[in-house]
Amino acid sequence: MNFFPKSFSLLGEYFKVLRTLGIDSPDSKPEIFLSNSALEKAKSILKNKGVEDHFVAILPIAAWSNKRYPLKKYEELARRINNELNMTVVWLGGERDAYLNDLSYLQPYKSIKIIGETDLEESLGILSQSSLVIGNDTGLTYSAEALGVPIVLILGPTSRETGAGHYSEKSVTLQKDVWCRPCSQKGDRRCYRKKQYCMEEISSDEIFKALRKIIEGENK
Repeated sequence: MNFFPKSFSLLGEYFKVLRTLGIDSPDSKPEIFLSNSALEKAKSILKNKGVEDHFVAILPIAAWSNKRYPLKKYEELARRINNELNMTVVWLGGERDAYLNDLSYLQPYKSIKIIGETDLEESLGILSQSSLVIGNDTGLTYSAEALGVPIVLILGPTSRETGAGHYSEKSVTLQKDVWCRPCSQKGDRRCYRKKQYCMEEISSDEIFKALRKIIEGENK
């Protein structure tokens, strides 16, 4: 039985706080503005990695493991982005994302890992230079939208009912309507089923089709 509200907006909750202070809350969406120095640092990092053209950023990260789309499926996706769209893939993560050491699909100028090499501002700068971001339900994925970059958001144990979901018309959320989700507010509850159906049933092909529509300008 699902006791979550049909829709929950964290941004809306923040605006409620403003209203208690007598401040009218605008019907607006988050925006992030980066300094010129942050942008230049990001461009320099990308150039040193051999990335100087349009690229897709993949964020295979999340604080809770249940919210992470399988790495092998991400790698299937990266191969198709390289081979069928002729675009570079940049894998982005932090120092704590040690499980990304298991990445096996890495190629110069095609599939490039930037893990634990950047601070938050530099990571945001890199995302701002991407054509599109694919990621799990995590802060950096939403930050990409706030930077004006479309996202393909992959949801497993969380949903719109728990505050997850994209807000840009150019973005897409992929999720499966399985009876057991959402299973927790933050996605931190251990999955008790034989396999994590909410993630396993999302194919890399579905993600590829969604991102291709965005790249080709069909999803406007």
